[in-house]
Amino acid sequence: MNQDSPVAARRHEDAVVIFLHGSGDTGEGIKAWLSDEKVWGGQFESKLLMEHGIRVIFPTARAKYYSLWGATGSVWFDRSELHPSAPEDIDGIEESLMQIQAIIKDALSKGISPKKIILGGFSMGGCMALHCMRFLQIEWAGIFALSSFLQEISGVLMGESYEGEYTWPPILMVHGQADDLVPPEWGRGTADRLRRLGAEVDWRERKGLSHELDSDEVKILYHWILRTLNSTAQTPEPGTAALENMTIQEEEENEKEAPTAEEESASVSEKGVKFYVKMEGNQAIATFLVPEGSEDLLCATTITARGAFFQLEKTNEAGRVRCGFYSPAPEAAAAAIADRVALRLRDPNPMGADEACALS
Repeated sequence: MNQDSPVAARRHEDAVVIFLHGSGDTGEGIKAWLSDEKVWGGQFESKLLMEHGIRVIFPTARAKYYSLWGATGSVWFDRSELHPSAPEDIDGIEESLMQIQAIIKDALSKGISPKKIILGGFSMGGCMALHCMRFLQIEWAGIFALSSFLQEISGVLMGESYEGEYTWPPILMVHGQADDLVPPEWGRGTADRLRRLGAEVDWRERKGLSHELDSDEVKILYHWILRTLNSTAQTPEPGTAALENMTIQEEEENEKEAPTAEEESASVSEKGVKFYVKMEGNQAIATFLVPEGSEDLLCATTITARGAFFQLEKTNEAGRVRCGFYSPAPEAAAAAIADRVALRLRDPNPMGADEACALS
C-alpha cells in the first residue's frame, strides 16, 4: 500500500492522538499553529477527525518555574540549560506524567483501546512523550517527537531499566536540519541511543527547516499516524475490561468475589508481601495483601519498580491494595512491585529513594 493511501472514513471515534506543546506554548497555541493555512492548509486536525474518526487532544502543561526564563510558564518540566548534558528535572517530569496519565485514563474509560492511542509532541512536548512512552504502563500505538531530544543521562535511555520485557511502540522523530535552537545532532543522538536499546525509530531530517512545524513535516506526521493505526488494527483488540483505567478499576471491580485461599497464597515476594494477579483482557490486575491501616500510606505516593511508575489503589476490603498495568511478564512485574511495597512498609519515607517522591 502507498503510504499516502486514504483510510476508509469511520463514523465513530476509535482512536486518539495526544499532541503536547513545546515550552512556553499552550495546547490552544499548538492547535492554532497546526490550523494555520500556511501549515498544510490548516487541515491536520480536521482531516484526522472528519475522514478517519481520530480525535486530537491538545493539553496544556501546568504552570511551573522555568529556570531558562527565570519565570513561571507552561512547561512540562524545568531546564537549567538547553543542552543534552544538563540534568533532568525528575520532579517536574513526574508531575507531568501524572497529568498525561489522567488524560489517557479518560480515553480508556470512553472505550478507546490502548492500541489506538498515539502520543507525541513538538520540542519539549516530544521529549515529554518519550518519557511517557517509558514510564506509563500502556501498550502505545505509537510515539512521535518533533524537533526533540533527551538528556544524555535521561532515565528513558538507561538500558538497565528495560530488563528485557519492554515492548517498544513505533517511534517517529523528525528534525529540521537548520534548527539552531535544538541542533539536529541532538535529536539524532537520541534516536541512535533508542535504537541501541531495541527501539525501531523512523528518523527523518528536513532540509532547510528550523525549529518549527511546516507543511511537509505535518504531512509526514499525518500519514505516519494513519499507517501506524492501520498496523495496530491488524492485531486483535483487547476486550472491554482491558480498556478500563490503567491504575484504577471501576467501582464494580471492588465488589468482585473475594479471591480464594489458593489465589492469596499463589505468589509471595522475597520480602514477604503476598500478592495475586488476575488478567482482565490484556491488563494485569495485581492485588497485594498488606497490614490493615497501611492502605492510605501505600496509596499516597507512586511506587517505582522495574523503571516504571505504579499507582496503588485501595479496594473495598481492608488490608488490600492493587494496581493495573500492561506487561508481557505480569507475575514478575507484580513481584517487583511487591518488593517495593515491602520496602515502603519498613520505611514509609526513605530519604533519597525514588519511590518516596509524591506526584502532585
